[in-house]
Amino acid sequence: NAAFAALNQTTSVNSNGIAELSNPFSNPFPPGTYTVKANYSGDPSFSPSTASGTFTIAKNNVSVTPTSSDGTAVVQVKPAVGDLFFAGGFLLPSGVVTVSDSSGKNIGSGNLALGMDGQGNQIAQATITLSGTAASASYAGDSNYNPGTGTFSGGGTGSFTLSAAPATLTISSGGSGSTTMNVTPASGFTGTVSV
Repeated sequence: NAAFAALNQTTSVNSNGIAELSNPFSNPFPPGTYTVKANYSGDPSFSPSTASGTFTIAKNNVSVTPTSSDGTAVVQVKPAVGDLFFAGGFLLPSGVVTVSDSSGKNIGSGNLALGMDGQGNQIAQATITLSGTAASASYAGDSNYNPGTGTFSGGGTGSFTLSAAPATLTISSGGSGSTTMNVTPASGFTGTVSV
């Protein structure tokens, strides 16, 4: 028999002198580089021996999908390739998402929390109040997932209110008058208003 340290598994040596594990990663391994040692106990014809090797588990990439409405952004972060499982179950991305405007200025950030997508699957998402028009969302990454970026389709949305001072004018026939129009942005509006 051959025992594989770190994987905590033992298997038999076949007739070709090969010891093969059918499911070497039944135990969870976080991203990182690992050393595996194989110990052969020997038999009447062959002496015991030991060999070692390394393997690396890389972080998973993510898919970042941001949407915005009325000054609030919802940013979903999903594993880009497969799913990441550990002994405790499915492990979602965690950490911070930052939303930027077209100049790269930070206009809001928030922590990922458990959410649901349109198909009823568990996802990680952040709901963020914006202080400007959103252009992109960036995920900082964590110990299991790489950073990622997504863009807003059509940019963020916002609104505005109009007011006049004075609000009313009384003008005699043939006369003239003036009022000052004030535009007050709301929900992160930064666009142009035509009156």
